[in-house]
Amino acid sequence: MIGNMRFGLLILCAALGACSGTGDAPKSSVPKDSADTPKVSSELPPLAELKKEYDDAKAAWQAEKADKMLAAKFAKAAGEYAYGMMISDGPPKVKYPEALALANEALEVDPNNDFAKTTKMNIEAVYKSMGKSPPKSGR
Repeated sequence: MIGNMRFGLLILCAALGACSGTGDAPKSSVPKDSADTPKVSSELPPLAELKKEYDDAKAAWQAEKADKMLAAKFAKAAGEYAYGMMISDGPPKVKYPEALALANEALEVDPNNDFAKTTKMNIEAVYKSMGKSPPKSGR
């Protein structure tokens, strides 16, 4: 029975791309450290705060689309909100499509957004492990 559990965990680990392949501890799926991104998910604000930051950044950027600083702020907020949504306690049928849509939105503005890339990669891996395709629109 323990052998079956280990095999199951190995399959899940491989599907999520979280194992190093050497039997070591799983690699972190938290985005790389940079000057303006949290180092670990526990440093992210609560989901409600991430949503407010996203809504505020989106409204500001929508008002002045030509402003590159507002675009960067929006992409950062969308990426962090997407990642926060993905790791939240919500039901997977709700949180994964929403997080994927947010990640795609962030990646349209900033293709190098680590939170958005990590979120998209992890959610696509979950769908693939279930033999399903991710929602096309994300929502």
